Amino acid sequence: MKKKNKLVYIIVGPTASGKSSLAVDLAERLDGIVINADSLQVYGSLSLLTARPAPEDLRRVPHALYGVLQDPQEAYSVARWHADALAEIEKAFREEKSPVLVGGTGFYIKALLEGLSDVPEIDPSIRAQLRERSLLPEGGGDLYKELQRQDPEGAESLKPKDTQRVIRALEVVLSTGKPLRFWQSKNPVPFAYDHKVIYINPTREEVVFRAKKRLGIIFDRGGIDEVKALLGQTISPECTLKKAVGVREIEEYLAGKATKQGALEKSFIATRQYIKRQQTWFNRQLKADIVMNHCYGESDLEPLLKEL
Repeated sequence: MKKKNKLVYIIVGPTASGKSSLAVDLAERLDGIVINADSLQVYGSLSLLTARPAPEDLRRVPHALYGVLQDPQEAYSVARWHADALAEIEKAFREEKSPVLVGGTGFYIKALLEGLSDVPEIDPSIRAQLRERSLLPEGGGDLYKELQRQDPEGAESLKPKDTQRVIRALEVVLSTGKPLRFWQSKNPVPFAYDHKVIYINPTREEVVFRAKKRLGIIFDRGGIDEVKALLGQTISPECTLKKAVGVREIEEYLAGKATKQGALEKSFIATRQYIKRQQTWFNRQLKADIVMNHCYGESDLEPLLKEL
C-alpha cells in the first residue's frame, strides 16, 4: 500500500547531464536531502572520476550514501543499496525532509520501484572467505568452478570472469543452501511511497560534448593521482572501482603503455559508449513522469517546480 503525502523525487539520466546539479537545487528548494543512486559513488576513492558531488554542493544540502565505503574491495550489492536507500528515505521523512534520489545506475532505480525478493542474511565468515580467495592468482577461476559444483544452473548464467556476481551466487547458496534464483523467484514488495521520476534525456551530441569537457578537466586536476592511489592498494582485477571509466586507461598510461593524450581519448570513447548504454536502458526500462530533453541548467528549475 502506498504511503500517501510522502513524495520521493527520483532523478535519472546519463553521466554529465546535470543530474547532481538538479538534485542539489531541488533539495535546496524543498528542504530535502540528496540520496545517492550511483553504484560507484558509494566508494570513498575516485571522487573525481566517479563525479561525486563537489564540496560546495555537499555544504548546500545534506547528502547520503556518498563515499561511505572506504575499502575499494568491499562489495556493495543492489540489495544492500536498496536497504540503505529505504532507510535514508525513512530517516528523511522522520526529519520532515524531502528525499531526492539521484543517479545513473538503472538497476538501483528499478530495484527501488519494483522491489527485491528477500534473501536471508549471508554468513559474514563465508563472505569474508570468498573475498580472500578472489585475491589469489587463480581465485576467480576457482570460485567459478566451485559455483559450477554448488549451483550449475546459476554458473551457466554467469561469465567466469564476473567475479563479483560469482561470489554473490556462491555466498547465497553456501549460506542458505538454496541458489540465488530460488530467492529471486519470490514476489518482491514494490515501492511504498508516491514518487516522481524526472528523466534528463538530452541529445547524444549535447551530453557527449559536456562529458568530454568534464573528462579533460578531471585528467588535469587530480584524476590521474586518484587512480595512482587506488592502484597502490592490494585490489583484485575485478574490483568494482576498476570498472570506472578512465581507470583502465590511466593505468595503461601509468604503466608506460599509453600517452596521457591517448589515455584521455580512450577514456572519452568509453564514456561515449557508457552514455549510449545508459540512455538505451532508461528509454527501455523506465517510465518517467517528467522528461527533460536537454542537459539541466539553473533556468530549468522554476518550470520544473511547476510540473511537480
